[in-house]
Amino acid sequence: MYVLIFLQVRRTHLRGKHHVEKEVGILLMTMNLTKLAGILIKAAANFPREQLAC
Repeated sequence: MYVLIFLQVRRTHLRGKHHVEKEVGILLMTMNLTKLAGILIKAAANFPREQLAC
């Protein structure tokens, strides 16, 4: 599974389908937050500094 490889996770910590689905959901949220942070950092780097001063 690409997501598990991307986050360097080899196996889940819990047993049972329901618990594994919850853990994979948390991993997907982690991946999305990582991508969002990268987008925000790039956007902040392109934002003119003159507009930040009030």
